[in-house]
Amino acid sequence: MRVLLFDESDEGIAELQELLAGAGYDIIGVETSARYLADRVEQLLPDLVLLAAESPSRDTMEQVCAVTDRSPRPIVLLTSDTSPELMRKAMNAGISAYLVQGLPMAPIDTLFDLAVARFEEDQRLRAELRDARTQLADRKLIERAKGLLMKRRGCDEAQAHRLLLRMAMDRHLKLREVAEQVVSIDSLFDG
Repeated sequence: MRVLLFDESDEGIAELQELLAGAGYDIIGVETSARYLADRVEQLLPDLVLLAAESPSRDTMEQVCAVTDRSPRPIVLLTSDTSPELMRKAMNAGISAYLVQGLPMAPIDTLFDLAVARFEEDQRLRAELRDARTQLADRKLIERAKGLLMKRRGCDEAQAHRLLLRMAMDRHLKLREVAEQVVSIDSLFDG
């Protein structure tokens, strides 16, 4: 597994490197500031990011959000901050696992496996949400197009739906694409 290491404190970085190397991880980069976290992740494409920070700053959390948006990766936060508020912010930003320094550390493999599993589940849920939102928007668009056809053609909903289906098949388009055309053409007449 290729790991990108960020250690804001710069104190335990050698120890972390030794721990990771000893466990057989390939450390592809070591940074002492998370200021360019998103850029480095995009550049190096690690399998996992280990972010060590005594108490992550707002800028660090913004960079985690940027990674989550631009180039999602499992991110493990190693910190001494035990505040529940930070934990919530970290998880909302996209942190996959939160480990408090000073507590007994589980085998690093287990921790990283947990972070990857949580990350994959989070990505699956985000994809489902995107799909659901797209389907809802498509359904609303199709319903709007059917309503316009019913109004313009004086037909009922079933006839309008069949008309949309026929147009989609005749043009080799998706139903959503035909609905977009119907709505855009109608807006030309109303505008």
